[in-house]
This record gives sequence, structure tokens and C-alpha cells, in this order.
Amino acid sequence: MKTVFYVITVVALITCYSCQNKEKPIESIVVLTPHNLTVEKNMKYSIMGIHNRLIHELGQITNLKVMSRTTSSEYQDTDLTANKMAYQLKVDAVLESELLEVGDTICIKVKLIRLNPEEKLLWEDTFKEAKRNDVNLYNQIRKKVEEKVEVR
Repeated sequence: MKTVFYVITVVALITCYSCQNKEKPIESIVVLTPHNLTVEKNMKYSIMGIHNRLIHELGQITNLKVMSRTTSSEYQDTDLTANKMAYQLKVDAVLESELLEVGDTICIKVKLIRLNPEEKLLWEDTFKEAKRNDVNLYNQIRKKVEEKVEVR
């Protein structure tokens, strides 16, 4: 009887410990305006379009709250840290990106950063497509983010 009690106690402690250390799922995110790495610096409209498209694509993920372009654009040229932005916006994560266009090819480097309880890079990848296939590019990014945020 004592052995059964010890086994139950150990199982309960392990279950309790794993529940406490499990990270809360990402339920909200802000998509920051992409950084332009292209030689041609006059790409304001391309950057705005990519930013809007990323917000739109992530907005398709069920149970993920995505901050609006208007809200996220306020943080475009800020000196705030990602954690301070997250605190102000009450979001769990930030999606950062860098854009490079060469000829008819678009390349986007994306980073997904969890901010609660502490800043942690969850995922980083680079996507490359012909400009005419840019919809495929955004779909790929959305699918990867959806895998990483594990929304319920």
C-alpha cells in the first residue's frame, strides 16, 4: 500500500512540475514593419504592402490576435526593446522581418520572438520567391508561424 502511495505521489509531483514549467501558448502578436535591406532605399510602398500582407496572413490563424498595421506602425522607428513593446501592446510575441529585393526576386528573413516571461527566439528562417509568386511566400511564412505559436 505504501508503494502505491509513493508512486501516486511521484506521478503527481512530475505532472505538477511539468505544468508549471510549460510555456503559455502565444495568443497575441505584433508584426513589426520589415527592415529594408535593398540597395534601392525608396521602397516605402513595397514595405507597406509586405507589412500589410504579413498582418493579413497571420490574421488568418485561428485564435491568434494580430495587432493592426496602424498600431504596429507606431513602433517602426522606436528605440524601445521588444519586451517594452510587448508590455505596452499586451502581446506575447513579435514577428520581425528583413526585406531584400534583387531583380525580380524577393527575399524575406523572418524571426518569431516570444516575449513572455522572457525574450526568446523561437524560430528564424529565410524565404525566397519570384515577385510574381509572392502570395506563396506569405503562405509559407503563415504556415511556419502557425506551427510555432501552437494556438489552440
